[in-house]
Amino acid sequence: SLDGYRADAGLDRTVTAGTVATLAAQAELAVPPHRCAWFDGARPIAATCTTTVSPSATTAYSVVVTDAFDRVRSDSVTVVVQP
Repeated sequence: SLDGYRADAGLDRTVTAGTVATLAAQAELAVPPHRCAWFDGARPIAATCTTTVSPSATTAYSVVVTDAFDRVRSDSVTVVVQP
């Protein structure tokens, strides 16, 4: 069944200010090939399933995953920044 298709942005994480966090999306039960797009709010930041970010403040990122049948799923992850 294709009903279980979902995007997974991974677990929220905490980083120290000035460091880099890797964001990696998984597409569960997606029909390959699938495409990913990461966003910081409405601003696109990457058109890949894995990207790096270095936020200066706590930020929520979302990923949109589209599979070969053009089914779209999304998920989000928060990167908490500590001083």
